[in-house]
Amino acid sequence: PVDIDIDAATIDFATLRGALGKLISKELGMRGIGMSMVLEEAITVDDLRDVARRTLKQISDRKGLAAAAEARKFLFGS
Repeated sequence: PVDIDIDAATIDFATLRGALGKLISKELGMRGIGMSMVLEEAITVDDLRDVARRTLKQISDRKGLAAAAEARKFLFGS
């Protein structure tokens, strides 16, 4: 699986939330509606970490590990 451990101290909530929204829309399309709803309810960095973990898992399951690794780079820059 793609590594998705993130350091909450280094993450800007608004930036990560925006990036997750774009990623869900781009990579999951209509299948990402449920995840978009979960994202709307996220209020902490830990919530966003969970959404990121779940989103990357869905991308991995649907498009493969390489796509999930690219998605992680988009989100976290590494």
